[in-house]
Amino acid sequence: MKKIILLVLFNVSFICPVFTQHLTPLQEDVVRTTMSAQFADVGKTRVLNLGKDVFCVVGNDTLFNPDGYNYVFKLHHDSVIRLDRSLYHGSNHRRFLFAHNGELCALGGYGFFTTNNNLQVFNPNVKEWLFKTTAGSVPDYICGLCFKKGDEVYSLNNFKSGNGSAQNKVDSCIYKLNLKTMIWEQFYQINYPSKFFGIAFYTDYYNLILSDLQTIIVKPSELKFLLLDNEVLGFVSVTTIDSICDDFVYFSSTSSSSEINKQHVKLDLNATWKKYADKSKPFDLKTIKKGETKSFDSWFIISFLLLLIIIVGYFVKRRFQAKSKYAVRDTIHPDMIEENPIQTQTVLQSETLTESLHTTQTEIEDEITEDSEEENHAEIEEDLSDSLYNTLLNSEKTFFNGDELDEIFGIAHLEPDSKKSKRHRYLANLDKNHPGFVVRIREQIDKRRFNYKIVK
Repeated sequence: MKKIILLVLFNVSFICPVFTQHLTPLQEDVVRTTMSAQFADVGKTRVLNLGKDVFCVVGNDTLFNPDGYNYVFKLHHDSVIRLDRSLYHGSNHRRFLFAHNGELCALGGYGFFTTNNNLQVFNPNVKEWLFKTTAGSVPDYICGLCFKKGDEVYSLNNFKSGNGSAQNKVDSCIYKLNLKTMIWEQFYQINYPSKFFGIAFYTDYYNLILSDLQTIIVKPSELKFLLLDNEVLGFVSVTTIDSICDDFVYFSSTSSSSEINKQHVKLDLNATWKKYADKSKPFDLKTIKKGETKSFDSWFIISFLLLLIIIVGYFVKRRFQAKSKYAVRDTIHPDMIEENPIQTQTVLQSETLTESLHTTQTEIEDEITEDSEEENHAEIEEDLSDSLYNTLLNSEKTFFNGDELDEIFGIAHLEPDSKKSKRHRYLANLDKNHPGFVVRIREQIDKRRFNYKIVK
């Protein structure tokens, strides 16, 4: 009876080998020797046992594909057989490895200063990786956290390095590839930390992405995620991965770059999920329709620009209103008064009208080339002093601009040079009969223009 049981177990092990997530010493030696022949010390020091990131069951076979390399090894018990004949390696570090329809697939990754969005399938007949075409809302770059649920692959937290010459990018959208149609769809979810960037790890039933301060744990079977602080998980500032097996992740954690006080952390994802399950959140994906923006950054930029336009418009409007009010406001600031002030009974020191008028007369004489002495003599002799004085004295306003004063003087219809000349003469006549009654004040905005203060 024992012989029969042993024979059955032996046959079953060959027909359907048990999936392993850890290389045996002999298998590890073969893999490292193969890699070292082409990449020297890289093959000797690289961490190999990284769970479902490198081990994949395809049909009845357990295949091993080191992250970032195109090597494909078939594992069976203590043996290892190389299936590929690839010469090209290094273009897809941090790609997502999965099986579909009896094929080994790799999605995205980074290498040679480029983050790609390729879907590659290993063809055992030609012993090479071949590209497979996808369509729809294809992500511009895929290098983040991925997981497979049924016939769908989800891609999120995708990061694109600027390689020190451009700005780094993090895509805030979530993408889903239908493996039956090979069509991508694009989604967003407000409650998901989409701008989160870190290194992704894959176990039997969980995926996680580890950053400097926090960790996202995803359970694909439930389409839920947890966001936890690294301190809760026992991580400190410097954390390196040692290996992954089943749903256990083994880390080496130190508070500095030295090996002193090095701590080995064993993260049991089943226990962690059970402990914090009440904090888990479901993926609630909202479809982004064609024509909508891909990133919340665009919405933020548009909103910021609109707000900036509103603020600038408000201040421009206030400045325009202040400029309009300035012409009629009934106050005098000491900085507005001209150089030779006189004392009045009510306010500030101002320049005497006689001195101001002499200065203005000098300016006018330079500008006006022809004025008949006869016309000047006639206008000066006009006895308008009393009527203009009474009009200005009885006015409710005490502050006039040049245009308003021209209306009162009845000269608004004349040409600019004529208005300027007559206004000067009327003011000179007023100053002669009523000294200090009118004070001229230069505008602050346009220094060529004057306003006039009536001192009652």
